[in-house]
Amino acid sequence: MTGLTLIGPSRGDLRIVADGCTTRPLAPGDRCAVRLVAVPHAAGPIRASLELTVDGRRFATPVVGTGRPRSASRDDAPPGPCYADAYQVGASAYGHAGGLRAISVKQYWSPSCRATMAYVWVWKQYRDNAATGGGTWTVDLGVRADRPTPARQRAVGQPYELWTEPYPSAGRCTTATATVTADRSQVATTATTEPWCDR
Repeated sequence: MTGLTLIGPSRGDLRIVADGCTTRPLAPGDRCAVRLVAVPHAAGPIRASLELTVDGRRFATPVVGTGRPRSASRDDAPPGPCYADAYQVGASAYGHAGGLRAISVKQYWSPSCRATMAYVWVWKQYRDNAATGGGTWTVDLGVRADRPTPARQRAVGQPYELWTEPYPSAGRCTTATATVTADRSQVATTATTEPWCDR
């Protein structure tokens, strides 16, 4: 099998994150799996097709669903009008430390404020290991635009989660970056989202 692609009107809302079909030879009767992630830009139907080539012939499987962008309230956003209508844009980014998933970073967009916010969650398995013997960590979180003067918020201590202030980002591409540093070892873990553009 070759040529695994997404086609259709919603292909921009879908991402192939695992391909067990075109990465290895398959014998007759073998099974394989492809995993997709939906990151919808707006609420509404998702319509696409997953295409692949088998022995020179193209086959398509429909991919359908309903997009519901993740609202900021699901991550306990702070109060305020910009957080009230904010929803996640782009996929989450993950950072690893010592083989463990340590942090996840998300980028949220407020249509009413035309502002972007970053959010980070420090995973429990990282907290448990970093805190052994009384260890702490430092979290540095920020939204950065494709121009100078990024919005930045820094917290010191042991926050499990952190938000930035809304960053007026209308007409710009932004990324969210978080760095978590174990205070004793000074080992840092960083994750950055893919750019998201309001244009």
